[in-house]
Amino acid sequence: MPAPEGNRFALGNSGNTRTDYDPKYCTVAMRLGKNGGGIEELAAKLGVARKTVYAWMETHVEFGDAVTYMRELAEVHWRKVGADALFNRSFRERLYSLQMMNRFGWNKKEENTVQGNVAQAIATMYARIQARKKTPQPDGAAIPLSA
Repeated sequence: MPAPEGNRFALGNSGNTRTDYDPKYCTVAMRLGKNGGGIEELAAKLGVARKTVYAWMETHVEFGDAVTYMRELAEVHWRKVGADALFNRSFRERLYSLQMMNRFGWNKKEENTVQGNVAQAIATMYARIQARKKTPQPDGAAIPLSA
């Protein structure tokens, strides 16, 4: 038995039956991204379910590109929010970190790889600089950093 019409919350009605796509939604997506919005906000703004947004992304290339760009704009927005708040005593870095991990897939531990023995090269360069600081140089003479 189908769900009764007019009751969008009835069993069998998803509540979001709107499936008509409009190219203007690309602009809406980018505007939301500039303010840090994501897929959920976009779906709510357009009055559709998230699955409809994903379906439109697959069937309308320009909309898929706009939503991808929206996500990038949102990440830029939230990075800026974090950078601006970094020196604020009330900044809650743990909450910020959790949001970035959940929203953008940030990993708490980032692997840094180093090619060659960079640590030794830095230590050698530092030792050379320290040694040259102890040796008086004529006025205007450049201090050579290579041996």
